[in-house]
This record gives sequence, C-alpha cells and structure tokens, in this order.
Amino acid sequence: MMMQTFHSSLSSLGEENAIERPYRMTATLTAPQKVVLQELASKYRVSVAWLIRQAIDRFLEEVSGGKLPFEMR
Repeated sequence: MMMQTFHSSLSSLGEENAIERPYRMTATLTAPQKVVLQELASKYRVSVAWLIRQAIDRFLEEVSGGKLPFEMR
C-alpha cells in the first residue's frame, strides 16, 4: 500500500477545510523535551504549540516517501 504525501492528503480532505479546522491531540513529553520546547518558544517568541505543529509538518513531509527516518521499536 502506498502512503499518500502530506500535501496530497490535505488535497483529498479539501485543503481549505483541513487547514482551517483544528484538531486537538494529546502527547506525553519528557521533562527535558518540555523545557527545551519552552525555551525555544520564548527565544523565538512563538508558542510551544506552533513549534510542535512545525515539527509535525516537517516529519510528515519526510515520511511521505514511505519510510520512517528512524528505527521502530
């Protein structure tokens, strides 16, 4: 089965609706991850949520070729 790219997935959802409608998710971070994210957010005057969304976008683009950039446990 071929994995859709991030942008083709957005297109199939109707890009305007996919971007405008927010979805809430929960993730558990380690204390060091939280601290670093907060420091980066403060340094660049952005929210932690924005940093996480940017990281997710980058990750989805990387894996759109069908291979994860790390080993699965």
